[in-house]
Amino acid sequence: MRPLKGSDPREIGSYRILAELGSGGMGRVLLGAGPDGRLAAVKVVHAQFMDDPGFRARFRREVEASRKVSGAYTAAVIDADSDAPSPWLASSFVQGPSLFEVVETVGGLPEDAVLRLAAGLATSLIAIHRARLVHRDLKPSNVLLADDGPRVIDFGIARATDSPDTGRLTRTGWLVGSPGFMSPEQAQGLPVSAASDVFSLGAVLVVACTGRDPFAGSAALQIMYNVVHTEPDLCAIPQAIRPVIEACLAKTPTARPTPADLLRAIGTVDPSTRPWPEAVHRLISRQRAELTQLLGETGEPLHQSGSFVPTTLVATDKGHDRTASDADSGQESPFDRAIRIARSIDDPEQRTGALLRIAQAVPDRAAALLIGDMDRDGQEGLLVALAGLLMDKAPQRALQAIDRLLQIPLDAEPELEEIMMLAHLAARVGQASPVHAVALITHREHHLPPRAPDRAAALAALAKAAATVDPELARQLISGAEEIARTLHPDRGTASEVPRAMGIIIKAAWAADPQCATRLADLAERSALNITEDGYGKARAWALLHIATAVAEADLHRAKRLIAMMSYRPVRGKAWGYIIREAVATHRADVPDLLDAAEASVLTRAETRVHESADTGRGTLWQRLRDAFNGPGATAEGDVDVDAGAWDYWDYLADVAVAAAPFDPSHAESLARRMTEGDKRVKTLIEMAKAVSEARPALARQWFYDAHQAALGLSADPILMVSLAAAATTTAPKLAKQVAERIAGLDDTAVAGLSQSELVQLASCVAAVDPDRAVRLIDLAEARERHSSSVARLDDIVWRAIANALIVSAAAWVRSDPKRSELMLHRVQQAALSIESAALKTWIEWSPLAAALVAQAPDRAEEFVSTLTDDALRAGAVVAVAVATLKADTAAAHT
Repeated sequence: MRPLKGSDPREIGSYRILAELGSGGMGRVLLGAGPDGRLAAVKVVHAQFMDDPGFRARFRREVEASRKVSGAYTAAVIDADSDAPSPWLASSFVQGPSLFEVVETVGGLPEDAVLRLAAGLATSLIAIHRARLVHRDLKPSNVLLADDGPRVIDFGIARATDSPDTGRLTRTGWLVGSPGFMSPEQAQGLPVSAASDVFSLGAVLVVACTGRDPFAGSAALQIMYNVVHTEPDLCAIPQAIRPVIEACLAKTPTARPTPADLLRAIGTVDPSTRPWPEAVHRLISRQRAELTQLLGETGEPLHQSGSFVPTTLVATDKGHDRTASDADSGQESPFDRAIRIARSIDDPEQRTGALLRIAQAVPDRAAALLIGDMDRDGQEGLLVALAGLLMDKAPQRALQAIDRLLQIPLDAEPELEEIMMLAHLAARVGQASPVHAVALITHREHHLPPRAPDRAAALAALAKAAATVDPELARQLISGAEEIARTLHPDRGTASEVPRAMGIIIKAAWAADPQCATRLADLAERSALNITEDGYGKARAWALLHIATAVAEADLHRAKRLIAMMSYRPVRGKAWGYIIREAVATHRADVPDLLDAAEASVLTRAETRVHESADTGRGTLWQRLRDAFNGPGATAEGDVDVDAGAWDYWDYLADVAVAAAPFDPSHAESLARRMTEGDKRVKTLIEMAKAVSEARPALARQWFYDAHQAALGLSADPILMVSLAAAATTTAPKLAKQVAERIAGLDDTAVAGLSQSELVQLASCVAAVDPDRAVRLIDLAEARERHSSSVARLDDIVWRAIANALIVSAAAWVRSDPKRSELMLHRVQQAALSIESAALKTWIEWSPLAAALVAQAPDRAEEFVSTLTDDALRAGAVVAVAVATLKADTAAAHT
């Protein structure tokens, strides 16, 4: 149960809408209250179906069919309007979790409870079949366990048995029924009868007993094959219920019992006021308490932020996320708490982002977000990301995410980045389930970005993903990409985007069709050389860079030739850095030659001329440097300053050194030593250390200390020390602390000449070791903005840095000085609200504060989150609190 969003209707027909109960492929289910106060589940069709005459007719038939059903174990239809602008149907509201939620949370049910369930379901089928209907989608999520017995809900695909096309309610893009609970005849697309529901009932009872699907498989097609051709393993089924289930699961419809036969076989069920295990009744009580709070019967505000507890329960691959003590005591688990707070965020994009970041932070529990209904807004991106997270540790759950992804409506004009993510997922999925990989690709191939360069790049990405699972499909897709690519002609307006798209297409084509890749590389090279250029050759060089990086893996010789054609030397260093890193992964034997070629290419004429004797004169050196960095014959008009040219030179020599670091540390060190610009050498050593920090932490620490020694002679530039401290925090924490303490010791005179941004950088560095000093530096930066009209206003980046530094300071005072910490939290919010970009607000680093608050009291952390009125701020804080809570919970469990 979720609170209503701003765009949700407050009234539908005569029903006042109170909350959202869930969402499916066809529509949303809302909780409504009639004029008489009676609660109802109001099902509203999704907007994209409203103008579809076929779908509206389908909904009208659903209403007419559902009105015919009445019985103790069905949710009766009480009102409907199939001709409304948004067609809707209201049925009796049933309090209780679904069978799906129950088995995921508490596991399989005991024998007596399963017999009671079987009797209730058989009774409900008698009522349904009496109305000459077939349910066609009986599954655990369509069975609710109420206080007085089960209820069958959702006649979303029910059809009258006397309809002339019984069993053939299908059309392109629709899968009628749920694969694991279809009957064999339904899975084969044959006509279905009441016996089909009996087979589904048997499959539901297997889940109720064991918590496992009887025909589980890695893909939907595999599951349906198992339904038709294999026998389920019923060894774990209790003896009293096994004959009933075996009879229901007969492959031939005529061999199955009728629901009345089932009731006779089950026998008399004793009456009970508590028909289910205590754990199930606790779930019912929790839902009732939530509903009581929603209706305002406890005196709490109806829509208090963060007050809703989702009835959708979370679960892991092993069946449940709660510990035994949590389940017994009814306490909310840390992960439940995290998801609840995230779902309280009003903005759909921020809510989805928070849920995804929680899953990324705790990937072992990412499967929990697949349980129950998702928010419709942003669910495609969330499902793609979740499937990617789950592929390695829980592939079956990943395939479930993909199955859900394939059922949701597509965005007609997606961003290229969305297609690239989906293609990357399809490539990974292909190893586990080629069927799912192909389904993902074909799901998207006709819904592409509107702009031609992006559309071609999207087709190429999908072709690369298809190469290993369906080569013919891959060739078709890359052929479409090539057709579009031949229409692209870079000009001044598209000089950057067309070469970038061509690079993506060429790189993908090597996997899908190498001959096509060669043709496209030839085309791209000719196109790049025809770019209208200024005297520096920048646009042409960048175009050649895209091509060189695209062909490097398959044709290093061509990549080297393309780099040699770049007249703008700074781009050469970047290009060499990329293909050296590529070669380290794919062509290690070629790396030494590439390093020599890269050094020669970047240093040609430049190094000797930079180090010529000063008596050559300023004018001569100026001309020679212009020739060295910009190519011979460049005019002086609009030229860069010679010092700026030298800086470019060292920057791109650094690219080569950093690329060489993981493969040949000695070579990388020699390049760094040749840098006469001290700050460039320090920066290069820092980047080299970062490049090897995971694989060779000892070497990384050595280079961090080398950078520190080199930086000590540049004491006039404390910002360089800030970069060093930030980079060394993980690999060389003692050095990072030493540097931070040194910076904290600088007096006001030493920082007087620094800009506001630099002052804030210093504050960020020292906050952990000297929070007082950090706050004073921030005060100085803000004072300059307030009192000087000539000083530029602080931008979003600086405000975010201020917020992060204040968060660290506030965290340091949570225990030692609570009042000061409270004041600092107020100031953190002021700084955060000064940020205009919602994206930057989301990425404020709340972790230090979250950890400190959780250590003090988890409720205190949640209380702080509830004070954040901005959705973007809350989204980031929710993730930090969730991770901190889970870490604390794990540490306590280990203790």
